[in-house]
Formats: sequence, C-alpha cells, structure tokens
Amino acid sequence: MNEIKLTDTSSILKHLYSKIHRFLRNEEGSGVPDDMDIVLCALDSETNILSYSGVRNPFYRIIRGQLIEYKANSAPAGCNEEGECPFSTTKITLKRGDTIYLFSDGYTDQFGGAGHKKYQTSKFKSFLTSINKKPMAEQGDLLFAEIERWREEKGEDQTDDILVIGITI
Repeated sequence: MNEIKLTDTSSILKHLYSKIHRFLRNEEGSGVPDDMDIVLCALDSETNILSYSGVRNPFYRIIRGQLIEYKANSAPAGCNEEGECPFSTTKITLKRGDTIYLFSDGYTDQFGGAGHKKYQTSKFKSFLTSINKKPMAEQGDLLFAEIERWREEKGEDQTDDILVIGITI
C-alpha cells in the first residue's frame, strides 16, 4: 500500500479485491470457486481512531466486558465484471482498555465436540469475553487449548485455517 500510496481502508480493499477477484475468476469456467472474506483495519495510534472496511467478516470489540460486533458488508453489491466493487470506510474511536479481535472463520467452523458440530459464533463470542481480561499471550494459549480440546474430543482434523488476532488499546 505504501508503493501505490493508499491509506483509506475502502480504497485499499477495493484495490485488493479487484486484484484477487480478477485472479480467482481469471477465465470463465476455470477460475477458483472461492471469494474473499476480509476485514481490513487501520489504527491511528495517536488518536485511537480505527478505520475499517470489510466483506463478510466482522470484528469484535470488547469494552468493559461487553462484546460489540462490527459487521462488514455481506457481499460487495454493485461489482462490475472487472471485480471492482464499492466499499465504505467506518471509523470508530477506541478507548484505553478496549480490545479488538480480528479472525478468520476457521475457529467457529471447526468441527468437534461430542456431536461432531461446528464450534459456532456464539460460543466463540462467549469464550473471548471470558478470557478478555487476561494478558494477550495467555489469551493466545487459551484459544489454542480451547480449539484443540474441542477438535480432539472426537479426533477431528483441523478443517480450515484458524487465525485470531487480539489487540488491546
């Protein structure tokens, strides 16, 4: 982004999405049958203003023990055949002590438990809220232990990439 001088998250996402969309749909019938789920954030560390844009993936913010979900667009509407889509940037002011979590869908989509079911979003939200006051390194260990416990209950293989990033202001 430094090379092409983009700083606004919607502009970055538009550029990224058009390039990836063009690659994934490179030829009719032979493109990869997948698309991009993403939340893109930029934090101004001097003002604590977080700018974000996204497609399908939300992110969470925990303020004094309360989880707030910031939803992204469900799908980019108005895309043209070149994969160019309109995106918007939303700005929020974070406060000292707030924590944000960015993540892929791999955690919530992981099969496991006694009934060979997905971990689910509600369970993930509840778990993040329960570990939120712990140091980040410990949260990482707890997230790993929790998904391993869930997955290994019935010997499930990991089914997708799993990424969780937590940042406390």
